[in-house]
Amino acid sequence: MLNKALKVLGVIMVAQLLFVGLVHVFLKVQHKDTDESYGALHRVPVLGGFFPEPVVKIVPLSPEEERERRAREKLLESREFFPLPAGMEAAELEQMLRDVKDSRTRYEQGLLEVEKHRTDLARMKTELETEKDALVGLGSQLEEKAKDLQAGREELEFSANRMLAQEMKNLKAAAVLYEQMEPQAAGAILGSLGPDTAAKILAQMTPRKSGKLLEALPTPRATEIARRMQAIAPPEDAPKATEKPASK
Repeated sequence: MLNKALKVLGVIMVAQLLFVGLVHVFLKVQHKDTDESYGALHRVPVLGGFFPEPVVKIVPLSPEEERERRAREKLLESREFFPLPAGMEAAELEQMLRDVKDSRTRYEQGLLEVEKHRTDLARMKTELETEKDALVGLGSQLEEKAKDLQAGREELEFSANRMLAQEMKNLKAAAVLYEQMEPQAAGAILGSLGPDTAAKILAQMTPRKSGKLLEALPTPRATEIARRMQAIAPPEDAPKATEKPASK
């Protein structure tokens, strides 16, 4: 009797295994071997133990979802101590959560804009400091050029005064030479010179001596030379050569 019972039980077990095997094959062939299918079969009495319990995959929440989850929990916890006003429904609560989320998003965007402005200001400050340094360097260069130009101007003034002094020396020497000559001979030579040169030589003489030489010249020539003599500064007002400026 016991042997028959064991045989029947064995047959039942074999039939169960065959059934379970056929179900696995069927799910594979139909491409339905998903966690949902195995979960449904796992809940079947007796046969459920032959099918694996589906593993619950925990997908990590994003930072935004995690903040929303915490906010929801805190809001729900606060309901235990601070009951919601009458008429507050789930839809309104959801809307409140969305408003809080939107406000936080705007706040974070504002922080990003402030940080961007701060970065732009730092960049502008660096650029201004660079331009300031460039201007300081340019100012130093201009100052050096101004010094060089001043030295050149002084050198030119010295050379011009030296040339004028040498010219005055030559004119005085010529005037002394003409004073020692006969008026007619000196007038003939002066008449061959340019009117400006003749006027400069005569300007180095006393009015009496220069007048005698002018009388020896033809009237038109004498008038022209006399007119130009009036435009020439007296000898004592002529520029004198000064000491050469020291090289810088």
